[in-house]
Amino acid sequence: MKHTLLFLFILAFSFSAMSQSKKYEPTLKDSKPNQIKHLVSYDQINAQSSEAPKKDVSQSKGMEKIPFASSANIYSVISVDQSVLTVDQDLGAIVHFARAGGNYGASGNELRISTTTFDDYTSWNHTVITPESGKNIRYPSGGVLSFPSSASLDDAYAAFSGPITGGSGWTHNFTGSVKLDDAESNTAVSYESLPAGTYFAHANSNLTVCDDSTVHVAGDIFSGTSADYYWSSGLLYNGKFNAATNEFDWEPLEQMNHNFAIDSSDMTPAASGTSTAWNEDGSVGYYIFRGRDSVNDTRAYQPIVYKSTNQGDTWNQEPVFDFSTLPSITDYLWPTLADSTVTKAFFSTMEPVVDHQGMLHIFSLIQGSYSDHKDSLGYTYLWEPHKLFHVYMLPGGGWEAELLHVMNTYDVTADDQLFGSGGDAMGWSHRINASRTEDGEKIFVVWGDTDSSLATQNGDGFLINSSPDIYAAGKDLVGNTTYPITNFTNGTNFWGDNYFHYASNITYVDQDNNLIIPVNTVDKGNTPLDEITHNLLMTVGYGTTINTEEFEGNLGLTVNQNFPNPFDDRTNISVDLEKDANLQLEVYNMIGQKVYQEDKGNVSPGSYNFMILADQMKPGIYFYRVTAGERTRTKKMIVQ
Repeated sequence: MKHTLLFLFILAFSFSAMSQSKKYEPTLKDSKPNQIKHLVSYDQINAQSSEAPKKDVSQSKGMEKIPFASSANIYSVISVDQSVLTVDQDLGAIVHFARAGGNYGASGNELRISTTTFDDYTSWNHTVITPESGKNIRYPSGGVLSFPSSASLDDAYAAFSGPITGGSGWTHNFTGSVKLDDAESNTAVSYESLPAGTYFAHANSNLTVCDDSTVHVAGDIFSGTSADYYWSSGLLYNGKFNAATNEFDWEPLEQMNHNFAIDSSDMTPAASGTSTAWNEDGSVGYYIFRGRDSVNDTRAYQPIVYKSTNQGDTWNQEPVFDFSTLPSITDYLWPTLADSTVTKAFFSTMEPVVDHQGMLHIFSLIQGSYSDHKDSLGYTYLWEPHKLFHVYMLPGGGWEAELLHVMNTYDVTADDQLFGSGGDAMGWSHRINASRTEDGEKIFVVWGDTDSSLATQNGDGFLINSSPDIYAAGKDLVGNTTYPITNFTNGTNFWGDNYFHYASNITYVDQDNNLIIPVNTVDKGNTPLDEITHNLLMTVGYGTTINTEEFEGNLGLTVNQNFPNPFDDRTNISVDLEKDANLQLEVYNMIGQKVYQEDKGNVSPGSYNFMILADQMKPGIYFYRVTAGERTRTKKMIVQ
């Protein structure tokens, strides 16, 4: 088969624009700067269609969007891993952290903390943190600490962190806290200079405040200069509330290191991107690198996990796991170009959450690596459909995964010129966010994607995420049920108008046991330099009467692997159905084109068979999806 290769080179941005963000939009948000390249492959891409194998989704009406704050410009929200929005379950409170500026007042160099309650989320209070002269706040993250002895938000404390610029470069990280009363009492802010040789080191990834009064936040250290920088290590800040001073005592920056493989192209660590996640009481925490281990080299960027059981004082490495050994991942990815029997799972994103048993879950977009050869590592396919996976630790050891969703669209890039023009143009990704109930018994993932009927085609004819809706899905880990993928803004007044969102890292459980995930979207203005308005999107979540499915996902529908497989003449797919349903088979090629469909109509419970003839398809790898009502199963087959 002839393969066409097209390189997409990552552009270097000036300091005043995109290089201000350690994880700027839109790319693989943790990708190694100027190093990870993408390639177009498979000659069928010229005939790409808008259809891709993905689960059916529900729709939500009656949505509310409440404007409550503003920021100086869109660059305030391009760092995807910021902990911008959080919930305090005991207080029924929502707390938002953002760079200030815009029509809600304060300058674009200050931090605005906005608070409200679920009882009256149209009314907000604002606290402004003003840094020292010459120190300008960017990309803040935050969390909130309350005490069982008080039911008042006035007695709660906000902890926050983030990077500081002096106007011509990155100079410090700031950490601090403030009491959320009208007097803004007990305000404390500290500044720590960046390590020598550092270009930037943003301490704002996955900030978490735990019930043991500790706070933790991760980040990345990039060494070098604005003209030539590279990922060199992770960073971690730990803090603990001091009841004597009513402030958080923050420890100095801790550099987090691992023995990574070395990228032969520039002799730098084969890694980029870190995150952290903690359980409710702070007894279990994880620090996750994304890279390649030097000893057990997976030859693709994957999670490398460390665990702490003493508030982050010490860390123990979990066994390195090659996620390419999980068929529940590799069955859905493009194989390497040179060998179609080898598939390498490349984690483009990592959004972690810790459950009630102290087990780590990661929501990630995973792609197939282009090559397994040591001289061609770090490459992924540009037009492989984006697939969202739920990857999770097993209590007895090891990992498992499940495919949650295949995105309708690809990222918007600056080259698409949808927002801004020329060198000032920018794009956005699907912005994967993880959330959990405070006790960790229920976990959720939230992302943005565009309905194919609204999506714009880019210059290559592919649908891009031009008009995002807010999607979510979740798991009840105790009740052993799943909350179905739902498009919460489809058909509402905000259909296709949900840009640069952040979801709360904590899901609220109201008195009726409804599950609510606050989401922040922005009115983005006409250009990237226009001020933006922050909106609270209500209500993303799941009610007590929702029809949940079995944890395995498709109760009552059994789809057997096609036989024979591979096949060169014909193959059969047997299906067992326990309920009346409309039964349908769809077959897709590797780039998401639907190549075959068969409908059996509304059928009764029983066993059914689909037969596929090889002469209807070219040799290669295909995915077949069987749908019975709202239940689906997807499997892989090979035509010789």
